[in-house]
Amino acid sequence: MKGIIFFLLVATATAEIIGNFKEYEVHHYTLEGPSSDTIYDFYGDARIINGSDASPGQFPFVARLSITRRDPNTGSTSGTLCTGSLIHEQFALTASHCINPNPTWVTNVAFLIGTVNRNVPGTTVNSAEFWFLEHPQTLVMDIAMFRFAQPIVRTALIDFIRIPSRVQTNYEFVGWPVTTIGWGVDNTGSTAVHLQFANFAVVSIRVCGDRFTEYEICYVEDGTNALVRPGDSGAPVIVREGDHMTQVGVHAGRRTLGTLSFHSAARISTFLDWIHEFSGIPIRDS
Repeated sequence: MKGIIFFLLVATATAEIIGNFKEYEVHHYTLEGPSSDTIYDFYGDARIINGSDASPGQFPFVARLSITRRDPNTGSTSGTLCTGSLIHEQFALTASHCINPNPTWVTNVAFLIGTVNRNVPGTTVNSAEFWFLEHPQTLVMDIAMFRFAQPIVRTALIDFIRIPSRVQTNYEFVGWPVTTIGWGVDNTGSTAVHLQFANFAVVSIRVCGDRFTEYEICYVEDGTNALVRPGDSGAPVIVREGDHMTQVGVHAGRRTLGTLSFHSAARISTFLDWIHEFSGIPIRDS
C-alpha cells in the first residue's frame, strides 16, 4: 500500500446520534477545520476487474473519495480510497464502511469530480458533514450521505444522478441490467488511472443466500467476467430508464455462496425517506 500527498485542508469530526430510521440509529458527524494535518490518498487491492475506461462526461456524477483519518491515540495518519456519487448540488452517497468504524477519526473527505483520468485536473470539493445508519446490536447499513461545504456547479463534466422515485420504494430491480462505475485498481493490479465501469445483472436476494437482507441488491457479472473489489466501495450501481440514468444501489462488497460469487449494494429505494429527511432532497413521485 502506498500513499501520496493529496490536499492540505482537514478537519476533526464531532458526533451525535440524531434519530432513527426503522430500527437503525442515524449517526451524524460534523467536520470542523481546518487543521495542519496532511491528507494522504492510499491505494490498496481494489478494482473493477475486466471493466472498461469511462469517457469524459459519460458518468459525470461519479466522484473519487480520499478519506483521511488521524488516530487520536498515536497521532498517525492513514487514508482510504472509495467511490461516491453526486445526487444533488450539496449531497453525495457512498458506502458507510468507507468512514466506519472509527468515524470520529475522520479528518477530511475530499471528492475529486469532473475527470475520468486522475492525471487530468478535475475539481476537488470537501465534505462538511456526513450521516450513516447503524444497528445498535447487529450490523451497519452500508450507506452514507455527505453534505458539501459549498454547492457544486453543473458543467459538461459534472452533473447529478437521480435516485429512485416514490413508486419504486423498496423495489428490488430483479432482472434489470445494471452498470457499476468505480475508481479502483485496474486489470493489471496498478492504481487505476482511468475511471472504470462494467455491466452486471440484478438477481433476487433469495438466490444469493441468507446473508443478504431486504435492504440490499444482489447482482452478478453479465457475461463479461467482471468483478468489483473493495476499493470501489460506494460505487454507484445504475440502471437506464429511457433517456435517464438512475442510481439504484451503493456498492458494498462481494460475497460467496459455495462456488458462486455475488456482489452486494445498499438498495437506495429502501432509503428514500432517510435521504429526504436528512438532506431535504425532494423525492420524485414517478
